[in-house]
Amino acid sequence: MEKKIIGLICPSDPKYSAKKKVEKILEKVSQIILEKDYSVIISPDKKSTAEKFAKIYKKQGGNKLIGIMYADDKIGGYPGLNRVICDKNINCKTYELQPGVLVRKSDDIVCAGLSNGVFWEMCMVKYIWGKRKKSKVYVIKELVKKQIPKEIKKFVPIKYISIKDLAKFI
Repeated sequence: MEKKIIGLICPSDPKYSAKKKVEKILEKVSQIILEKDYSVIISPDKKSTAEKFAKIYKKQGGNKLIGIMYADDKIGGYPGLNRVICDKNINCKTYELQPGVLVRKSDDIVCAGLSNGVFWEMCMVKYIWGKRKKSKVYVIKELVKKQIPKEIKKFVPIKYISIKDLAKFI
């Protein structure tokens, strides 16, 4: 049986990922994923929180990191992706298609903070997962200041959890 793939969604803002609290929680997320021998899928924008996670994961010995690249994008997206940090890359063609690929390939999603891009990825859950019963978006409470709008929670299977409980759920 194939192991789970955990999608990691988080803000791209380098100031956010530079915070010690965020880094400590990313270390814990990485440890849990490694202990369970799951794969993890991210969009590794340079200087982003996802790239920070990837560096932590690799330093801890992780070797099941899947990156989503938008190699054909000439207009949107970020100018820099870390194309070498991941063990495997998927070309989603353009930046606009990245959230759909991340959600489609994930069995569960861990949310390590909120931003416009994170909301975009969460909204894709409704359309891609549909009525999948077992899959969830696990929002780490220590990394969010506000609740996700009820308009999103109504259609997306969100569960707020503490980082200390993550291993019980994924």
